[in-house]
Amino acid sequence: MNPLFKTLPVVALALFFGGWALWWGAASVFEGYVSSTWPRTTGTIQESRIGRIPVVIYVYKIGGHAYRGSRVSTRGAWNDATSREIVAAYPVGSQRPVYYSPSDPGSSILIAGVHRSSFFGLVLGTIILSFGALFGTMAYLAPKYGTFGGRSYSFDNSSPAAAVAAFGMIAIFLQFGLLFWIVR
Repeated sequence: MNPLFKTLPVVALALFFGGWALWWGAASVFEGYVSSTWPRTTGTIQESRIGRIPVVIYVYKIGGHAYRGSRVSTRGAWNDATSREIVAAYPVGSQRPVYYSPSDPGSSILIAGVHRSSFFGLVLGTIILSFGALFGTMAYLAPKYGTFGGRSYSFDNSSPAAAVAAFGMIAIFLQFGLLFWIVR
């Protein structure tokens, strides 16, 4: 059986989940950019604690209407250190700037703008798509440049397939490095 057909489900899943992660990441970056243009008002912190993520509840008024918000920022990944920093920066009873959507004043955020962690989904999606592209390309090249050894194909180090595999793995390792820098 052609190895391309054996890897087709893996490649299809990688393309689906990689595309979804890219869409999610692009939406996060776009939302961060848009939030940087929102007007701001002053809000009062009602609750500030660490749950699974930092939990900060705040109230603010726009045009005589009171609103309650809980979004800290558009970032998707929190670690213990940044969670503690957020809770320390927003103590209960303090007054802090709140950025709100002019078209929907009930939609608000405490830290506006694009953050390094906003790119998490973009990089994760790129990694998943890269794995899918590498598996698909190797499956396509296997019958042409590989030698079948009973259960799998092997490639001569001078074949184009070996160069594609080496380049693909280097690219994926670099992407993982970028991902670790983002979540750091």
